[in-house]
Amino acid sequence: MKKIAVIGAGAMAEVGHFPHYQSHPDTVVSCIVDQREDRARWMAERFQVPSFYTDVETMLANEEIDGASICTPNSTHLPIAQKLLENGIHILMEKPIGTNVEEARKVVEFARHKKLVCMVGMTQRFRTEAMILKRLIEHGRLGTIYHVRAQYLRRRGTPQGWFTNEALAGGGTMMDIGVHALDLAWWLIGAPTVKSVTGTLKDGIGNYHTLFLKGGWNSAVAGSAKPMSVEDFGSGYFRFEGGVTLNVEASWAINGQETDGLCIDIYGKEGGASLQPLCIYHELDGIYVESTPVFSKNDVLQEEIYHFIECMLHGKEPVSSGQEGVEVLRMLDGLAHSSQRGTEYTF
Repeated sequence: MKKIAVIGAGAMAEVGHFPHYQSHPDTVVSCIVDQREDRARWMAERFQVPSFYTDVETMLANEEIDGASICTPNSTHLPIAQKLLENGIHILMEKPIGTNVEEARKVVEFARHKKLVCMVGMTQRFRTEAMILKRLIEHGRLGTIYHVRAQYLRRRGTPQGWFTNEALAGGGTMMDIGVHALDLAWWLIGAPTVKSVTGTLKDGIGNYHTLFLKGGWNSAVAGSAKPMSVEDFGSGYFRFEGGVTLNVEASWAINGQETDGLCIDIYGKEGGASLQPLCIYHELDGIYVESTPVFSKNDVLQEEIYHFIECMLHGKEPVSSGQEGVEVLRMLDGLAHSSQRGTEYTF
């Protein structure tokens, strides 16, 4: 039985981590860490976890842990990861891997040296439809891919809390949901080496209070004394070795059409594909055909956690490795530099 620590007791830990560790026959959550003592205590009581702590150091001094989920603000991922790895603990970090490319490289290299699992929670890779599309591309069904478009657009969907704080999040919508669009599109086409990016980050709408919207998105940064210090819209045009290009757009708040979650269009010489919903486009005996694969949808959060456990148990390389997390962060960093300079950024 592998003992797990969950670092950070926010919504993602509550919904995406605890239930799936508890449902797996080979893991048990031994402790919770959150600097908010009341939140840590509440989470421990809810999930019947025996111990909770307000800092990682105290937890490490009192617990013997095999693996840990890091579900804290982006800027804290890497310092926490380093401490856990030094104590021989496998790690699953929520996306993005961190906010500093060089620090991320060092942590990933240290994990490799220690022969420990270092995984980044790129949840979208674990969707059944994404795995189907990945398989079709790898089998050459689309031919040579020359362009990809990825969008994650919300009309009114700015998160509250630390997500809008530059110091804690390291960025806005691109670090929150744009990272999913970039990562999934890049992974689907084989993770090619990036050459350049032209990008823009905009604090377009900023704070808002929109009437008649349900679901918790009607207000941005409601009740906060601090102004939003990050972008709520971002776009990037990436060029990769081999000639393939990728256009990414993400928004928390936009006056226009929103996407139904993350949407991707892939254009190849022999066929094309759309994701959300999954559809394949190709010619059959001279006839243009739209094909819709039939499949059962999965619980992507459970799939992700179970995969991390499998990697811990059997020493497997994660589908969403720390090294790939570094590359995605490097691309986002390049996009931010391009936006600041107003010119193309070359890697």
